[in-house]
Amino acid sequence: MRMMRSKYDAFNQAAVAKRILSITSEIYEKVRSERPDKDEHFYLATTWLRRFFSCKQAYQHGEKLSDEELGNLSWTETINFSILTPPNSVRAMGLYMVYKECPKEYLKHVKEYNTLMALVTEVKKNGTFMDFYKQMNPRIVMKSQQG
Repeated sequence: MRMMRSKYDAFNQAAVAKRILSITSEIYEKVRSERPDKDEHFYLATTWLRRFFSCKQAYQHGEKLSDEELGNLSWTETINFSILTPPNSVRAMGLYMVYKECPKEYLKHVKEYNTLMALVTEVKKNGTFMDFYKQMNPRIVMKSQQG
């Protein structure tokens, strides 16, 4: 009797995680090159959305979300990474995606993720997150204050 490999076996999980990180980085670089005049949060949220649609994630979890809901979700999911400088911001977001999609494989990256996210943890703890956000995303902040 031939044994079938589970799509969730360790080899495939490692390959999936590697692909998540690679695709996330590729999409991010493309977004940055297309729109060099934007802030980090825009790049990350747009990367999140493009990856979401390219992987057809929108249709895998029940009810389809509206464009507005997906837009809001992309900004919410990426805000913590938006105070980090690239390439740390996109790497941390990619590892977060690995955590969401391949939890067992993510365990191999916990130390790296925690190191990348140390600043986020610190500024949330001491209440200065928005100061860092404003510094990294001045155009977004200015636009939100205008409208």
